[in-house]
Amino acid sequence: MSISGKIFNIQRYSLHDGPGIRTLIFMKGCPLRCRWCCNPEGLQYQDDIFYDSTLCIGCGKCLDVCQFDAVHLSQEDGFTIDRAKCTRCGRCVNVCPSGAKTVAGREITVKEALGIVRRDKPFYKSSHGGATLGGGEILEQPEFVYEVLKACKEDGINTAIETSGYGQWAHLEKILTVTDTAFLDLKTVNPALHLKTTGVSNTRILENLQKVNDFMGKEENRKKVFTVRIPVIPGMNDSTKDAKEASCFLKNLYNCTSVEVLPFHNYGEMKYKKLGLSYEFADCPNSTVEMLITYQNMLKESGRDVVIKKM
Repeated sequence: MSISGKIFNIQRYSLHDGPGIRTLIFMKGCPLRCRWCCNPEGLQYQDDIFYDSTLCIGCGKCLDVCQFDAVHLSQEDGFTIDRAKCTRCGRCVNVCPSGAKTVAGREITVKEALGIVRRDKPFYKSSHGGATLGGGEILEQPEFVYEVLKACKEDGINTAIETSGYGQWAHLEKILTVTDTAFLDLKTVNPALHLKTTGVSNTRILENLQKVNDFMGKEENRKKVFTVRIPVIPGMNDSTKDAKEASCFLKNLYNCTSVEVLPFHNYGEMKYKKLGLSYEFADCPNSTVEMLITYQNMLKESGRDVVIKKM
């Protein structure tokens, strides 16, 4: 029986998720609840229903088919969804003629995933690109992720992963054997701050970062790329103290190829509205490179190569 996984998006021609032109597969499900997450539709494993009130034409078809009294007419926003009652059955999506209601989430087999990735194989060859699996969190669906990456490698396609590192080491280690480039997040070294801002402890994450470092130090893995990514969030982990603590931790990751400082952006704000969720960074301006230079310089004290990623 073919292994399948739950995804919420496939982004082709991506330029920021590994070398060259990439096909980025977003896995559904994540144990973290980062307050700044720009892909809230990737948090839950089950499907999510987006509702864009600007596209609603008021036909009422969604109201007619909903069996759980989860659709209501609002003078301001049209036919809205009561998320507490919604079972994500998708009936309202199927009858919506304007695309005001859409579903985020679908099952896909390894064979189907490889077929989609292979469409852009000529672009991979010319740009040294390939396939990247991210999320959500890939370690929530480790078997599927491993099989997709393995199939890509067997087909001569470069592979990359993006992960928080929050998962079982046995799963991550197996995935790394078929991965060319690994991006691992480091939100903060501070345990209390990590728990406050993501909802989970960072103990396992820090342990896995060190284990990845050791894995990359083995002779057979020397050609693999290991990059640590630090999202710098205003008012959360952007202090001098946070930067110094991160720099101290990075000193021990001597097989880390580079460190990427990720500026804050609020591009995901509209997704929160479409999911009926509140977004606490609505009035927070996007970060600029200039705002992060001091943070970058403090991280460089670790001896690692540190760059600020442009949005």
